[in-house]
Amino acid sequence: MDAKRTFWGVLLVSASALALQFLQTRIFSFVYWQHVVYYVITISMLGFSAAGAIFYLSKRLSELENQRFFATVLSGFTVSTGLSLFIVTILSHIARSEFSILNLPLMAIAYLVSALPSVCFGLAILGAFSRFPERVGRIYFANLVGSALGCIAFVLFLVPLGGPLFAAAIVVLPAAVFTFSLARGTQPLPRAAAPSLLPVLLCLSLYDLTTDPSKGYASWYKPIRHGATYWDPLARLDIIGNPNTGDTAIVIDGDAQSPLLDPSTTELDNAHREVLYNVSAKPSSRALIIGIGGGPDLKAAQKYAAEDITA
Repeated sequence: MDAKRTFWGVLLVSASALALQFLQTRIFSFVYWQHVVYYVITISMLGFSAAGAIFYLSKRLSELENQRFFATVLSGFTVSTGLSLFIVTILSHIARSEFSILNLPLMAIAYLVSALPSVCFGLAILGAFSRFPERVGRIYFANLVGSALGCIAFVLFLVPLGGPLFAAAIVVLPAAVFTFSLARGTQPLPRAAAPSLLPVLLCLSLYDLTTDPSKGYASWYKPIRHGATYWDPLARLDIIGNPNTGDTAIVIDGDAQSPLLDPSTTELDNAHREVLYNVSAKPSSRALIIGIGGGPDLKAAQKYAAEDITA
């Protein structure tokens, strides 16, 4: 494998790794709580540190010829990415966010498996630096450009694709295709294709992701009807409802629930929401609403004739 191909490999795996890290922030915020999002930084640092130790201690890995080395570590990245998302999805059904003797091991497992892709990513970068020392500047440039592309892809494609398809198509597939192109000439076709196809399928397990039962997603309505789900770079939004009463609500990252008002509703249940708009209402008045939730503030502003509403 020559330096030019290594450049493109580093660019692709860097883009995939950064997109994955951003996606992990959305997953951890939904499954546990928003303060757990910061684990992603330490997860990445742990993975990079472990990669340095493995690369230094493993003579067998360092002695692999270029194409086999990169096929191995990039296969490890794609497989560990799909596997980590699959395990975190399973743990979301049994793990809880509170720090108890029973929950700490489960959270530790989620933490450690989420660090595995960073280990393989770190090995790929270290391998590129050590095998092409005369091209360190270009390889580092590829790493930076790939990281930037991963950030841009997260912003552009998470909303239209949703979490599971984003993980499969943006995080795993590019690195998997590149890995397959490396392994195709050195391994039988089924063996070369397995690290590419299996992780893509495992990513789809995110459709079954659930959250801590103490959050509004699980406790607001009983029984609960699950409606639409929207993944956003800032949060995951879910529409839930009570099938018996017809009430619906919007929840943000599994919590911060707000009743979703019927557009035809004119009366509000919470009179305190109307006070500010009633007092400040003037002809051609303007209203700025930050955090609209399910729409009660919008209704209050409309009721008192605000002509210009920014939400």
